[in-house]
Amino acid sequence: FKQETAYEIHDHRRCELGEGAFWHPERQEFLWLDILGRRLHSTAAPSRDLPELTSAMAWVDRDRLLLSTETGLWLYDLKTGRV
Repeated sequence: FKQETAYEIHDHRRCELGEGAFWHPERQEFLWLDILGRRLHSTAAPSRDLPELTSAMAWVDRDRLLLSTETGLWLYDLKTGRV
């Protein structure tokens, strides 16, 4: 018996190591990280470069994320891209 699996591709952007996906309730936006590619991806905005390896994130408020990077915890501003 062979079971077929149906799937749908959510996004065509490739990741070297995609992790940390979550839904941002205030922005109604799905975000995820490419750890090795040092990128932040979003369903509602262009991808953003990150200066360090980042493995996890959490939302603080509408425009800021808490990032867990290779050197510490950063507040990241989604409007400006600044940490």
